[in-house]
Amino acid sequence: MRQQSNRLGKGALILVANVGLLIVLLLMIEGFSSYVIFLRDLAYHAQRSSQRHTAYDAEIGWVGMPNLDIKDMYGPGADLRTNGQGFRNVKDFEPKREAGGRRIVCFAR
Repeated sequence: MRQQSNRLGKGALILVANVGLLIVLLLMIEGFSSYVIFLRDLAYHAQRSSQRHTAYDAEIGWVGMPNLDIKDMYGPGADLRTNGQGFRNVKDFEPKREAGGRRIVCFAR
């Protein structure tokens, strides 16, 4: 009789251990899936955010879209504004500089 109850105890312990391992495995799969979905969404939104204010130009690549005002584009209080020429500025510039004037242009890659 004692041997039979000992077998039942071992069987119950094995069953509980297997159920516990199954739960841990399912939680790990769910966590990994959530992480993969998070990374996919992050990549999608990063790509879409640049597409909101740039357009492809065959000569020079990507250019700013003209006349944009996107509130909080880069965080609270960090807006994006472009002029009619697509530059990050609020005023337009004359195509030719004034006589004796200088222009400084800065490009980042």
